[in-house]
Formats: sequence, C-alpha cells, structure tokens
Amino acid sequence: MKSIFIFLSISIFVALTSCSYNKTSDISPSPSIVTTCDSVNASYKNDIAPIMQKYCNECHGGSPPSIGNQNYANYNDLITLIDSPNYILGVVSNEAGFRRMPPAPKVQPSLCEVAKIRQWSLKGAPNN
Repeated sequence: MKSIFIFLSISIFVALTSCSYNKTSDISPSPSIVTTCDSVNASYKNDIAPIMQKYCNECHGGSPPSIGNQNYANYNDLITLIDSPNYILGVVSNEAGFRRMPPAPKVQPSLCEVAKIRQWSLKGAPNN
C-alpha cells in the first residue's frame, strides 16, 4: 500500500511539473512581423480616401456608382451620403444595425484600417 502511495505521489508530481511551456519565441510574435498602426493621426487624404478606394469604390465610386447611388470617390460625396461619420464605421465594423461592407467574400478592412476610420470619425470626419 505504501509503495502505491509513493508511486502515485511521484506520478502526480512528474505530471504537474512537466506540463509547462516556456518557449516564448513560439507564442510571442516576432518583432519583424509586428506592425504599428498610427490611427490617432488619421486623415482623409492619407488614410480614409485610400481605404475607400481599396474597399468601397469598386461598387461605390464613379459616375454614376454601380451600386446604390452611393459615391465614396471623393470627400464631398462621401460626407453628403453619411449623416454621421459613424455610418462608415458601422458598416466596416459590422456593428449592430449596419450591413457589413464590403460584403463577403470580399477582403475586409484590417483592424488598423478600421481604427483609422474610428479615429477620423471621432474627430468629426474632417477634410484633412
């Protein structure tokens, strides 16, 4: 009986102490693949317009736009279409009450691009 107790104690000790994983290089991203995202200084010209061109203007650009009579090709048209800058944020963030854009299976904006839209919206969507 004593030998069974010792065997079980040793087995439990070995099992508990051998289940650690300390190789952080496998679980932490490499500095070479970590990117920075400057969403705080997002501007229409440098950030929002290129995002609209990349994800929206295929359908919502041109004259006339091919879908929904919504033209996002320039600032003035974009601003007149959205009563609130939060509209664009709502559709690219898939927030409740908004239809996800661009629709699947199209490539979606990155988290950084969404963050830039969010910051630009919070600043009142200036034409900067």
